[in-house]
Amino acid sequence: MYRALIDPLTAYLRSLVRDPDVATDLAHETFIELVRACRGLTGGPHQIRGWVYRAAQRNVIDHSRYRGRRPEDLVAEAPDRPSPEAGPDELAVGAEDTERLRAALARLSPDQAQVLSLRFLAGLSAPEVGVVLGKREGAVRALQHRGVTALARILKAPAVLQRAAATPQQYATLSGLGAR
Repeated sequence: MYRALIDPLTAYLRSLVRDPDVATDLAHETFIELVRACRGLTGGPHQIRGWVYRAAQRNVIDHSRYRGRRPEDLVAEAPDRPSPEAGPDELAVGAEDTERLRAALARLSPDQAQVLSLRFLAGLSAPEVGVVLGKREGAVRALQHRGVTALARILKAPAVLQRAAATPQQYATLSGLGAR
């Protein structure tokens, strides 16, 4: 379970806490909780995966309370993932695109940002996101659709997208988000 979930879980946690070190610590705390609770867990891998993400959410809330922040002040972010093959110019463009995406995600509702983070950063299915958030699958799909639509609209706006028009790659990426 650890090998299968550590990377997507850490990416999801990083989208919530913005600090890669804290995200890694929270991911490890979550797996320690899983080991302690494993005798009482029932179900297959999908139920355990849902339990792990719910426990991670609780850990983020506990962390934010400890740090004196309110959980709703946390904004979903896209993680920085520079390609090892990318040159300096590609890294600069990637960083600029990441900042635009972060600004756009910050303008979504907290529910929409959380659904998009769980779906596309953590790689959970709509039913799994529903289990994690305590929502029905239809509600998750509706939040995802509204979030992707709002994200596309925000990214098209000149205030967020500083170039005259988005690149075809950016439109393809947004179109791909809605297709899942």
